[in-house]
Amino acid sequence: MSSFFLMLPFEFIYRILDHLDDEALIFSARNVCKRLNLILDTYYPYQVIRNIMIDSLFSDDESQILDALSEYQRIINQRLHAESRQLDIQIITLDVVSRLVQLLTSENDKFQKKALRILLNVTGGSSKQTKYVVDAGTVPILIQLMQSPNEITQEDAIWMLSNIAGDNKNYRDFVLDHGILEPLLNVLSDDTCTLTMLEVATWCLSNLCRFDSPSVDFPKIPSIIPILSRLLQNNTDTRILRGVCYIIRKLIQQSNKLISTVIENSVIPRLVTLLEHTVEVIRLSALTVIKEILGGNDQEKQMVLDDDGFLPHLSMLFDVDRTQINENLCDVIVNITAGTESQIQAVIDADIFPRMIQFLYLDADKIKERVACTIRNSTRFSSTQTEYFVGQGAIPLLFDLLRSSETKIIEIVLEGLQNILGWGVAESKQMQNSNPYTMLIKELNELDKVEELRSHRDNEVAARARHIIETYFDIR
Repeated sequence: MSSFFLMLPFEFIYRILDHLDDEALIFSARNVCKRLNLILDTYYPYQVIRNIMIDSLFSDDESQILDALSEYQRIINQRLHAESRQLDIQIITLDVVSRLVQLLTSENDKFQKKALRILLNVTGGSSKQTKYVVDAGTVPILIQLMQSPNEITQEDAIWMLSNIAGDNKNYRDFVLDHGILEPLLNVLSDDTCTLTMLEVATWCLSNLCRFDSPSVDFPKIPSIIPILSRLLQNNTDTRILRGVCYIIRKLIQQSNKLISTVIENSVIPRLVTLLEHTVEVIRLSALTVIKEILGGNDQEKQMVLDDDGFLPHLSMLFDVDRTQINENLCDVIVNITAGTESQIQAVIDADIFPRMIQFLYLDADKIKERVACTIRNSTRFSSTQTEYFVGQGAIPLLFDLLRSSETKIIEIVLEGLQNILGWGVAESKQMQNSNPYTMLIKELNELDKVEELRSHRDNEVAARARHIIETYFDIR
């Protein structure tokens, strides 16, 4: 048994032995010692550090305070690299956190830096520990420290505020209400900022945009977009690029009125170039922003399509081995084809649809829905465009998608069939011939699928199915 164990107080040894079951004690002295040493390695240091914190952290002696901070920091760092953090709560208590927060305002620079770093690690832990920090009145102090002349202090303060804001919606709003935005934007606008500082500040702003409900005040957003545009243009760091794309996407999701502001700040050309980035997560990040922009009005869609590199870059992204990119690619195509006839024609000219339908073999409902949407959207305006999609196998595709159990997909498919059959009527009148598309459907022997849908549980689906059967096939 180690001398370290023998040096322990007898009462402490007794308490440990008392918690061992009889079988373990009988098994072998060696196993008992191993068990005790395991307990000592994890439990005893925390009892010691608690005593140090109580006796020294609250002391008036500066050397004792500094020793306590150093030991506390060592233990916290040790636990950060451990598999289990279950003992952290024994040393992270509200009274200790309150004392650390008090030291943030100390004139002693060492106290401030060490206390700040310890609290930073605390906010990277559980929500309960983060609550201790917030309840101790840390946020206003951190806002002040964001303007510290010391770069490390400034960076740690921003990082800690980011941890707090990212914990939950209420804390995010609490941090915003205390005025974080202006000093944070000042940091992001500073050309002398280090790369690490920019990474931390970008991550902080992204956490301020998290959660579904509105976050950043809309009157302040016009001043944010130019800063984000500069960060996007002037950086190659993947963390910054990914963070900026995330922020822009979240802001647009809060209000598509921001799309015009994003476009005016020349964001699109940079996003298009990022579609060919060597790092996949950056390509995906840029694509998701473009998807949101293409969800705007027809004029805003056109601003993206007017970039000569956009559709070629988009076409290059089609890869059946990247599910997330594939789904977002399909979203982009759906958004474009929801626009004007000329915008649909741009998709046709880029020969994108044949590559899009490759994704159907993945048998994913999201992909099926997007393919159905693209066909429905693209058969709204002209017989020529409809003929193109029929030539690409649109009708067999739609009937295959009718096998879906998803009501939404079935409804979209029926809308697409209505569009196609409607153009077939117009063509038959012009050519004084039969509707070519009804003939094609009959040849496929698939009409029974539509007939069955007349009794579908969804009234809208049943009504569309009856309309198709009665109007185009004269079946009552």
